[in-house]
Amino acid sequence: MIVSGTKDLIYNDDYAPLEGAIVSAEGTRNTAETNSSGRFVLTGIPVGRRTITINHPLYKPRSIEMDIIADTIRLIPRDRTTLAGKGYYLLIGVGNFDPQLDMRDYGINLPGFSPYPTPLLAPSEDVGIMERAILYDNQLKTGSVISLVDKWASKENVERKLRSLISQMTEDDYLVVYFSGHGIGGDNQMQYDAVVLYNDLLADYELKDMIEDALRTTGLWLEDITIIIDACHSGSFADGIPSAPIIRTKAFRKYPYTVITSSRPNEESWELQFPDGTWNSLFTHHVERALVRGNADYNRDGAITASELYRYVQPRVYSDAERLKGNRYGVPQNVYLWQGKGDPVLFRYYDI
Repeated sequence: MIVSGTKDLIYNDDYAPLEGAIVSAEGTRNTAETNSSGRFVLTGIPVGRRTITINHPLYKPRSIEMDIIADTIRLIPRDRTTLAGKGYYLLIGVGNFDPQLDMRDYGINLPGFSPYPTPLLAPSEDVGIMERAILYDNQLKTGSVISLVDKWASKENVERKLRSLISQMTEDDYLVVYFSGHGIGGDNQMQYDAVVLYNDLLADYELKDMIEDALRTTGLWLEDITIIIDACHSGSFADGIPSAPIIRTKAFRKYPYTVITSSRPNEESWELQFPDGTWNSLFTHHVERALVRGNADYNRDGAITASELYRYVQPRVYSDAERLKGNRYGVPQNVYLWQGKGDPVLFRYYDI
């Protein structure tokens, strides 16, 4: 059986023929590479319904289901032959807070804890290493990266920058929101499952509403949105348990969201000073090594998916937290993954 792109070409996001894309098919090790005209011929595919996958270093893979028929040349449908999509990133880190921010104003008053958020040293560094990884170490095409740190990370600014990013996007693009800082939630005694911004709390449903309101305003539907949260209790953003008194399931436990968090709902997340003197959170420290160094690429295809990232980071975060912090109060730190979008590619590293 032959699958051909000799009439329906493989295009990039500028609708120019895409050279150097690798086409593979389920059931065979044969591959084909598109030429300067975006054309290819792939042979030796077993009869039956098969997945045809198109890979290129600059883009996320595109997979197509096709019925393969004996002694028949099949053309890939024209509307499925565009490899497109850029990444748009909002990176938020908050370690210093408005002196007027008082958790008691939100009904949060934990015995033995200050009502004012404790300053953190890691978030600004975390945002820095994530930004560098995206801009300099990621082969996937990038549309825009916006970083908000400390006083710039107000709720108003977060919403404004989300709207700005989404207004630039097309339906083939993907959105990534990253946060490093304090998180609250984890059980039904909390009024919020939220992260702590410079001067306010941002609840999970508020962030979801910001994203989806901006999408409605632009008339856009995205198939790929990833939320990465490095904060205590961050797994509460997608654990499926309603929060009180606002009885809703967790905002991001739905398609098309992929959620990766540094801890489960009832767990803390740690920041540490490393030998070079810098402070990073334990989770983001291992995420950077998983992505930039390709350590999480278990199948050695040059791309790192959400499940590969989780597989690499989870045991290392747990082990380091246990060794360095002794799992304070007997509660460990476990990375949490919700795959509402299947297993999207998050990163494509440079193989040096």
